[in-house]
Amino acid sequence: MTIKTFTVCLATALAALCFTRAVSAEKIPDDYKIGSFALGCQAYTFNRFSVFEAIEKTAQAGGRVIEFFPGQKLSPDQPEVKWDHNATDAVIEKVKAKLAQHHIKAVNYGVVDIPKDEAQARKIFEFAKKLGLYGVTTESVFTTIPSGRRIRVTRCGTRITSSPS
Repeated sequence: MTIKTFTVCLATALAALCFTRAVSAEKIPDDYKIGSFALGCQAYTFNRFSVFEAIEKTAQAGGRVIEFFPGQKLSPDQPEVKWDHNATDAVIEKVKAKLAQHHIKAVNYGVVDIPKDEAQARKIFEFAKKLGLYGVTTESVFTTIPSGRRIRVTRCGTRITSSPS
């Protein structure tokens, strides 16, 4: 690891720590935990399947939480509908119903780039808020996220985590 990479990673970690303390993301309820751990799958594990099938497979494996990723097919019946932060409220409600049916909690979304365009960034955070997510994972460098987004993240109650590239 180069000094520059280490410095960027350290700065990202410190920024994430500051966000974590300032943001009141929804806690994961105990009934979605096994022991004291929130165990589940990243939907990308089932990337050859739809979101609905990923939820079902997570439940079959004994998981209680799931992290979504952008671009997965919604369901076998609607493979043309892609699941991401551009989803309509009707699609979000379908996914929430499927989660409830299998007693699975959506806790995270990513890995997704957070664009500099405020309107596009807002879509990601509002999507997270509608689903009651604990966090959003990104490879965007925190220094590229304008301070206006930090305020919005706090208001939406969503944590941002960094994914190593």
